[in-house]
Amino acid sequence: MGLASRLAFAYLLGVAWIGMFLYFASHFGGVTIDGPLVFIAAFIPLAAGAVVAAALLAMKRWRAPVARRPRRPLRTLGWLACALLAAAVSAAVMGNALTRPLEDWDGRMTWSTQAIFIRDAGTVDAAVLRSPESFLNHPRYPLLMPLAQDAALAAAGSDDEHVFRAMYAAFYPALVLLIAEAARRWAGARAALVTTLAFLTIPWIPFDRDGGATGAYSDLPLACFSGAALALLVRGRPRASTGLAAGLLLAAAVLTKNEGLPEAAATLALAGGGAALAFRRRRRSARSRLLATAAAFGVVIVALILLIDWRSSIPLRYDESYFETFSLSSFVTNLVSARAFSTLPVIARRMFDPGLWGLFWWLAPVIFLAAVPRFRRPPMAVLTLAAAAPLVVAWSAYSQHSPGPTADFYAEVTWNRILLQAAVPGCGLLALAVRRLLTMSAASCKLSTAPSSSRPSPAPPKP
Repeated sequence: MGLASRLAFAYLLGVAWIGMFLYFASHFGGVTIDGPLVFIAAFIPLAAGAVVAAALLAMKRWRAPVARRPRRPLRTLGWLACALLAAAVSAAVMGNALTRPLEDWDGRMTWSTQAIFIRDAGTVDAAVLRSPESFLNHPRYPLLMPLAQDAALAAAGSDDEHVFRAMYAAFYPALVLLIAEAARRWAGARAALVTTLAFLTIPWIPFDRDGGATGAYSDLPLACFSGAALALLVRGRPRASTGLAAGLLLAAAVLTKNEGLPEAAATLALAGGGAALAFRRRRRSARSRLLATAAAFGVVIVALILLIDWRSSIPLRYDESYFETFSLSSFVTNLVSARAFSTLPVIARRMFDPGLWGLFWWLAPVIFLAAVPRFRRPPMAVLTLAAAAPLVVAWSAYSQHSPGPTADFYAEVTWNRILLQAAVPGCGLLALAVRRLLTMSAASCKLSTAPSSSRPSPAPPKP
């Protein structure tokens, strides 16, 4: 893993840790959320890291530098162009965050409003959340991102919204680096380069205020948390420390949005299935996979206990109540219900709009169908199921509304954000197809340039 990718994971883990620390300290410890508590939360991992680094140096177990591979000029030039494009887009996103006011709807209506109430009360158990007389949209929404907003403002000692807007904007370059690293790990450097460039050409993710990086929606952070956890768990031999990091990221996903719970459950189920398969085939990685999955599962359970206990004192009001009305029989029925199919024209119109997605959905399916990877290959199966998890949740939610304007409205405003939540496994699938396409092209070029074997000329007839 390169330095840039490590910085992306460090940023995501930092936001996840500080948000969870404040959540626990406020709800279970009754500690007031303020600047000193934020600095204590930041100091703990820094001190722990310094102790571990000192111990490794004392035991002389510091990792030796890895020998560099020979550089390929064409590939280096491609990664340089990719880095310049990513830097330009990220700079534009950050410039918007630092100079313009917050203009999106949900960012102000939900998360920023909750952040104001929490900061004013100094606790996640604010009276406005618990009072049934108060009018507040989605009072039971998880509070990790509002807590991260307050932490950024408290650390800066300012009430300027541009401070937390910069925090949201930083998730975009983190997602780009995460996709590049995950695609490289699953499909190789060449396929990762093509996939990252394709992702950078999507217009709405960096620049749309309703769900993109220039707003304060939680879909982009959720895509980063769940995607980073998947990249850590779906690897050859994860360590227990890797499982703890993945568990922290999945716990952050659970505490970020309602969709985070089924996505975290799907990731843990896939990781557990991979560990079980490794045990069945008696692979050396079986034990490490099991330990990593168990560590991640433990952290997620702790976060789920926190969420359930926090919600128990908040009256349900002004919310769609998907989880409260959930039942397995209705979920299965909704998956094949004709109600959800009525939203397909809206979904297609959003996906094939060049102003939103550019040419991504015009070209990506063609590439994938031209070189479909084998489904039995473990990354292919795991990534397919991981990418399908948020789509299945959204499809089930659409089917709970009657066909017509209501269902179409929800599909109109949420489908792109659902696709964003599946960005890491979705781009992983595209990278696998690109790798297979490049392999097929290289094989065909070798066949076309190989010298044809000529048969020996027949011997001249004897006189």
